[in-house]
Amino acid sequence: MPIPKTLAPDEEVEIRCTLTTERIVTGTRYTLRYFQYDGSGALRIGRRGKPLTPNDRYAIAPGHFTLYYHSLTSEQQSLEVVIEDNHGQSQTLAFDFNHKENKVSSEDLSV
Repeated sequence: MPIPKTLAPDEEVEIRCTLTTERIVTGTRYTLRYFQYDGSGALRIGRRGKPLTPNDRYAIAPGHFTLYYHSLTSEQQSLEVVIEDNHGQSQTLAFDFNHKENKVSSEDLSV
């Protein structure tokens, strides 16, 4: 599913993910953490999940899961999501969102 490249303040984007494994190793645990290095926003696992704290690790299971990113600024936003296992392997996903202009027509203006 494509991810939008622009976001307006207070807009939310759904990021559908699938964690697959090449082989099943007993005792393997997976975690997700994220870093926001531009802009301001909130990332959640699942629609009703609580906002994640940057750089904290959150347990995830193989299979499908959905992240929700909620824009809190009108600036460019950049973040990385890192998925790691307890064997030292990791995968990084980078997301960049530009500011979306809210177009105002002359009919919306009052004098």
